[in-house]
Amino acid sequence: MNNGAWKYDSDNPMTNGNGKHPSGVAILGDDEGHCLHGANGTSDVRHDSVETIRSGIGKPVARTPARGRTPVDDSHRKDGAWESGADFHWPEVASGSGPAATGAAAAPWDGDFRAYGSGRDALCALVAHGMATRGWRRLWMPTYYCQRVVAAVAATGIELTLYPDAPMDPGQGPEPEACRAGDVLLWVNTLGLRTRPELLAVASTGLERIEDHTHDPWAPLACRSWSDWCIASLRKTVPLPDGGILWSPRRRELPAAAPVTPERRAASLERMAAMSLKQVHRATGAIAVGTYQELAAAGEASLGAGGISGMTAWSEQLLAAWPIAAWREQRWRNFRRLAAALADIPGVQVAAGCYPPNLGAVTNGHRRERCAIPFGVPLLCRSAALAALIRRGLAAASVVADRLWPLDEPVLPAIPWAHRDFSRRMLLLYCDMRFQEEEMERVAGLVRRLCRIYRGAAETGS
Repeated sequence: MNNGAWKYDSDNPMTNGNGKHPSGVAILGDDEGHCLHGANGTSDVRHDSVETIRSGIGKPVARTPARGRTPVDDSHRKDGAWESGADFHWPEVASGSGPAATGAAAAPWDGDFRAYGSGRDALCALVAHGMATRGWRRLWMPTYYCQRVVAAVAATGIELTLYPDAPMDPGQGPEPEACRAGDVLLWVNTLGLRTRPELLAVASTGLERIEDHTHDPWAPLACRSWSDWCIASLRKTVPLPDGGILWSPRRRELPAAAPVTPERRAASLERMAAMSLKQVHRATGAIAVGTYQELAAAGEASLGAGGISGMTAWSEQLLAAWPIAAWREQRWRNFRRLAAALADIPGVQVAAGCYPPNLGAVTNGHRRERCAIPFGVPLLCRSAALAALIRRGLAAASVVADRLWPLDEPVLPAIPWAHRDFSRRMLLLYCDMRFQEEEMERVAGLVRRLCRIYRGAAETGS
C-alpha cells in the first residue's frame, strides 16, 4: 500500500495503530471491543436480548447531545414517517433549484455514450460486444463485488477469474504473468472511496480495462478517467426509476444502442409509482408502507428480467433535470457529520476508505469539485453478530443499513477470508441528499444505543 501504516487487521481493522483513522478522525478510542461478545467469549447473544434491542430501539429516546453537537428536532414529523436509507422517494425539487441555478455537475460521458436500463445491462452489453469484436475470452473481476452482477456477467459466457481487491485492501490487479491474450479487467470505485485506480501490476501489460463508477458517477476520477470503457448504475445515487450508462474515455467502439424492452418499461413504471406513493406517505401518512414497498420490490425484481434494455426516455430526461452538483455536496456534508458522530462509539469503526486524506478534497482547477464523495458511511463492527443486531435494531427504527456486499455464497469461490469477514461485519449507512445533517446525528444516536444495549447484554450473559 502507498499510505504508510494504513492497513487492515482483523483484530483492529482500519486504524493506523494509534486508535485513529489516518484522516485524523478517532475511531475506536479504547479497546472495549472485547466486551461485545456473549458469554464465554462467543459472538452469540440470547434471543431475549435481541428482542430487548428490537423493542427498545423503536421508542423515543431522550438523548443528551454530545459536547458540541446539536440535538435533532424531529417534532414536526408525523409518527412513523421518518426513515433513513431505503428506496428513493420522489424528491422535492423547488422551482429554480435545477442544474441551471445550482450548478450542473460535469458528466464524464458527455458526447458518445450508451444509456441502459441498469448498470448490469451496461456491463453485460459491453462484455458481449467485446467477445464478438475484440476477442475477449476472460474477464478479471475484483474479489469484493456485487454477486448479482457477477452472476449476470457469467451468463454472457465469458470466463471469469478474480484478483484481490476490497475496500480495506485495494489491489494492484492480477500478476502480469497470469494475464494472457483475450483478457480484460474490471476495476471498481468501491463505495466511492477511491481517488485513483492503482492497478500498478498490470500497467505495462496492455490489458484493456473497464471501470465501474456506480458509487460516485460524477467524481473527478470518472471525469478524468483514461480507461478503455466506464460504466455506472445511475439509479443507485440519484432518484431514477431505471438507468445505467456506458462510455469510453478513449473513444473505443461502443455496442449498438439497445431498445427499451417491455419488461423494463413496466419495471420502471412500477418503481416510479412506488417513488411517488412513498413521497405521499412521507408527506401525509395516507399511503400504507406496504403499498409502495410491494411496488418497489416488484419493479426491482423486473429490472433483472428479460434481455438487455435501454434506458427509458423519462429517466433520461429526469437525469438532465436533477441538481446533481448540489446533491453531491449535500452527501459530502452528511458523510462528514455522520462519520464524526459515529467515531467514538466502542465496538464500531468508520471504515473510511483506502485513501482517506483525499476524501472530499476540493480541486483548484477551473471548476471547484470534490475529489471523492463516498456512497455512504461504511460502518465496520467488531463482530458479525454485532453487525446483524445493529442492522435489525436500526430496521425497527426505520433506518436501513445494507451489507455491500454479501459474500456468503459467492459465484466464484476464490474470495479471501479477510474479504468475507469484512463483508459480514460491514454495514453501509446512507447519507445522500434526502437527509439533513442533523438527521445524521439521530442515526448515530441509534447506533450508539444499540451498541450500549448489546454490550450490557453480553456482559451479563443475558
